[in-house]
Amino acid sequence: MSVVEGEFQPGITRAEKSLFSPAIDFIFLGGGYLAILLPIVLFFPRDEMVISQVSIAFLILANFINHPHFAHSYHIFYRDFFDKFFDPNFELKNRFIFAGIIVPIVLFWIFHLLPF
Repeated sequence: MSVVEGEFQPGITRAEKSLFSPAIDFIFLGGGYLAILLPIVLFFPRDEMVISQVSIAFLILANFINHPHFAHSYHIFYRDFFDKFFDPNFELKNRFIFAGIIVPIVLFWIFHLLPF
């Protein structure tokens, strides 16, 4: 992974850059829910009621795991947005504009404006 010019701050430690802590961020970003999912799949009965309850529990669990991840990702991506957007020396400007402006507009159009 390359370091974009201007983002390296020598006085900041890894713990200060992380959302919770480096270890917890790694578990959340690396699919740590599999440590919970495998025992449930292997040891719970395959009853329709149990499957529906486990599904609801995982929707709730995914909500608590994914929201901090996405919030932190958006913070990293959109930090100093206008500085990056108007900086003529920013090397990833075209990719940044595509991923940060065009793709969200297209996704909004697909999911909210098309009659599905």
